[in-house]
Amino acid sequence: MTDFDWVKARSECSLSGIFEKLRMQVKEDIDIRNSQLPALNHYSFRLISQGTMFAAIVEGNNIHGAVRFTYNVSRLIFVHDDKERELMRAFVTLNNDGKCMVRINEQEYELWQMRKMALERLLFTDY
Repeated sequence: MTDFDWVKARSECSLSGIFEKLRMQVKEDIDIRNSQLPALNHYSFRLISQGTMFAAIVEGNNIHGAVRFTYNVSRLIFVHDDKERELMRAFVTLNNDGKCMVRINEQEYELWQMRKMALERLLFTDY
């Protein structure tokens, strides 16, 4: 067994780094979903971003919705809907396999799983 450098791995698994990775991946999810919509669709998705906040938004004729991601000094990523209801809070951690993960409700998840939990309703509702 090799000696795993957990200090280096945990340092690379930073809250700000994971948040930026999450922001880029949400943007990719939005781009993919928009490309799947019919050409004459009456709604679309976009990402707005500012500092320690970004949001996935659906906009259209009388259609508005959002999922907002933020983080703060408590080392948590918060996810809220457009009515300010907390959907989840995630803690960035290094698991026992040396993999950078998010912990939500005492369960470890990869970022794609967190994005699915946060965005599935927004991206796949029939508006």
